[in-house]
Amino acid sequence: MKKRVISAILVSAILAGSLMGCGQNKAAPDASNSSSSSATIEKEADPAASASTDTVDTAAAEAAGEFDPHTICDGVTITIAVPENTRISDWKNNDSCRYIEEKLGVNLEFEVYPSADFTTKINTMVTAGDKLPDLIFSPGSNYVNWISEGAIRELSDLYADENLSANIRIASEGAGYDIIEYMRNGDGEIYGFPGLEQSYGFDSKIRFWVYKPWCDQLGVDVPTSIDEYLEICRQVINTDMNGNGSTSDEKALVGYGFNDNSGQGYEWFPGLMSAFVYSWDVNFFTVDENDVVGLAYTTDAWKEGLKYIKQFFDEGIIDSSIFTGTEDDAKAQILTDGPTVFSWSGYDYFGSDLEVGNQYVWTHLTNPDGENGYSYYKPVLPSVAAVMSADCENPEAAFLVCDIMCDEYYGLFTRYGKEGEDWAYWDQVIAEDVLNPDDYAAQGGEEYAVEWISTYKNDDFWSSTQTTDASWLQCGPFIRNKAIQYVRARQISADTPEGQLNIDKTTISLTSKDAGIANKPPKVLDFAPLTADETVETAEILVNANAYVSEMTAAFLTGKADIDAEWDSYLAQLETIGIDTLIADYQAGYDRAHK
Repeated sequence: MKKRVISAILVSAILAGSLMGCGQNKAAPDASNSSSSSATIEKEADPAASASTDTVDTAAAEAAGEFDPHTICDGVTITIAVPENTRISDWKNNDSCRYIEEKLGVNLEFEVYPSADFTTKINTMVTAGDKLPDLIFSPGSNYVNWISEGAIRELSDLYADENLSANIRIASEGAGYDIIEYMRNGDGEIYGFPGLEQSYGFDSKIRFWVYKPWCDQLGVDVPTSIDEYLEICRQVINTDMNGNGSTSDEKALVGYGFNDNSGQGYEWFPGLMSAFVYSWDVNFFTVDENDVVGLAYTTDAWKEGLKYIKQFFDEGIIDSSIFTGTEDDAKAQILTDGPTVFSWSGYDYFGSDLEVGNQYVWTHLTNPDGENGYSYYKPVLPSVAAVMSADCENPEAAFLVCDIMCDEYYGLFTRYGKEGEDWAYWDQVIAEDVLNPDDYAAQGGEEYAVEWISTYKNDDFWSSTQTTDASWLQCGPFIRNKAIQYVRARQISADTPEGQLNIDKTTISLTSKDAGIANKPPKVLDFAPLTADETVETAEILVNANAYVSEMTAAFLTGKADIDAEWDSYLAQLETIGIDTLIADYQAGYDRAHK
């Protein structure tokens, strides 16, 4: 492959544009329709045992009539580069390491680099032509550069071996799409191993929340149109809703910035603009009923939405400081005891007071004609969690290491800790160790076919700052697909008011996620694999186009630019930036994936 070095800023744009990053993962057509019939988890079963024997590579395996990974891995040492993690006490003396070495017979050795210098260290080694470790975990966007330098191995031939990729193939059944195919780039090549968490509701993780008691107080229903929402906001800012004698502390809408690239929330703008056109995509791509790719911010519907949303600024419902505010500013207003905010968009409802938080309800807004009204919906697809060095002398063994990390049991303990200490299967729960093991029904267990309980006494494993030997957390490949996530339940007791509040929160969360999926647009740009040339070509365009749209959106809404008078010049500047090329390249990528 012709060598090509891509700058850091372009690489970051590449990942956003190709939908390969965490939270911007790729999706299959209508992946939400995947069956949950594969949710049954076989406890400690050898995931490779049921793999196809069509491509057995060794004489021993052929003689036995089944594939045994030990014939490939016994006595083999695989080196792994990892970024330092203060929570991981020892990479070698660790449940993840023990699990892999026992299952495969392989010996794992680690090269641990400071996390802040991890990519710099690997980049330096690549540039110098130094021998790389066999596997590199958590490569981030830098692997794109390593491809162009010939430093990492193309993996299509190894993925094609059904014995080597057995667990990834099994996981595809639960995910609802072929994970392997969604790891392939526009040139038809595969360079990475998957990291995938399809946690229930991630497809529609950001919702638009309104505080229902204030609707009741005003004698109105929860708004379902932007007209209804605007009228309620007018009343909120002019009424002492919380009864403290002042109208100065009530906020109709809280958020920050314009386009939160993190995908975590406080995205006030898409919550309003999606009444007019689907606008939750980080790059604002759209796909119409004829599979034609477009950009929301060039449409008449976007212009109509801008003119409508401007009313919120003209009337003082939204202050211009929302464009310059920070996430911390938004949190400071939301994360308070008692109600001070009527509405916001986010991953979940927040607040230290669950009695207040549980009274926020999810809605989506239609336009004034009662049309559109889309939820956040972006199917979750795998990101690149690890790559294999071109220097790897035992590629089959290294591949099996990554494949075993994608089995169901590994996905469970890497997220929830030690079985029997931090979590247990329902049929193995010791009654005296849990407050009320029968409460799973109240937590959605019956409806969502809950088979296991995520914790005995608390749910601190993931949020803890303490070191652990329970797993490598989410460093390296892992797959927790819908088949696993549908069976998740926390141990919550309804015997206390606090427990009941937590059960209520779980119920609200589940129903809001269901609603988000139900109100998704007919089609989205889920996966558009770009070629190397297209990736380079579109990277700078994406950066410049998004910056210009952000600038002009603020100018239009705050009155610094006239929407009608300057709309044509706005479109002309986007053409100068190169959006025609951008659309053409993404159309080609979308067609590759879907036609």
